[in-house]
Amino acid sequence: MRILLLCLVLGACGAKKASPPLAAVPPPKAECDPKQCGPRLGLATQQCADGSTGGNTGRCLHHPDNTCGWEIRECPRVTSDCIKTGCSAAICADPGNDVVSTCEMKPEYACYRNAACERQPNGHCGWTPSVGLTKCLASPPPLKATQPPQ
Repeated sequence: MRILLLCLVLGACGAKKASPPLAAVPPPKAECDPKQCGPRLGLATQQCADGSTGGNTGRCLHHPDNTCGWEIRECPRVTSDCIKTGCSAAICADPGNDVVSTCEMKPEYACYRNAACERQPNGHCGWTPSVGLTKCLASPPPLKATQPPQ
C-alpha cells in the first residue's frame, strides 16, 4: 500500500512522459466532382523541363474556402545550366555545345548582355522572353565607336 501511495504522489512508477506531437503533414487535396468546377478550361497542358505536367492538370480540387476549382500547376523553376556562347555571346546553348560564330557586332547583340539564357519549358536552352528584351530588340542601342589599337 505504501508503494502504491508513493507512486501516486510522485508519479514515478512506470509513467511515461508524453511524446511531442508529430509534425502535421498536410493531407492531399481532395478532388471534387468535376461538375462542381464548371466547364473545363481551354488552357493547354505542357510538359515541364523536369518531366512533370504544368498548366491545366484536369483535376477539380477543393480549395481552403470550401469551393472547388480547376487545378492549374506552374512548372517548377529549373536552375539554368545553359551558357551564353558565340563570339558576341548572343547564342544561348547547352553546356559543352559552345558555338563558333562570326565575330561581328550587331546593335541587337547588346540586348542579350542582360537577358536570361536558361532552359525553356520544352527542355532546350534559349532566351527567356521579357519586356526588356523585347523592347531592346525592337530598338537596339547604337553601337559605340571603338578606336583601333595603336
